[in-house]
Order: sequence, then C-alpha cells, then structure tokens
Amino acid sequence: MALRDGGASGPRAHALTKAFRLLVALFGVADTRRRKLYCAGGCTHEWHNLPDPRRGARQAPS
Repeated sequence: MALRDGGASGPRAHALTKAFRLLVALFGVADTRRRKLYCAGGCTHEWHNLPDPRRGARQAPS
C-alpha cells in the first residue's frame, strides 16, 4: 500500500484511524467473550492479571 507524499493525510488517514479503532474494539469484545467461555473457572494466563493502564496512567505535564 503506497501512500502519496510519504504519509497518510486527510480523509484516508481518518478512515485508517477509524478502521484501527474498530478492530481494537472488536478484539476487545472477542477477548471478553473468550474469557467468559474458556477462563470462567479460573486460569493461569498471566495477561489476565495485568494492571489497568488507565488507572496507573500519568497525566502529561501542562
């Protein structure tokens, strides 16, 4: 996929951003369903116990 002028801009960049956000949301829904089905009784997957990045996020200096 070649982009003009070495980067995406305008409507194409907006469409790519929207598509990326949609895919991330879709994967989130799929992972939640997978956890409910296959990990309901508890499991040892390390990634289930990662800290929530939103809770520990630092705010950018103003």
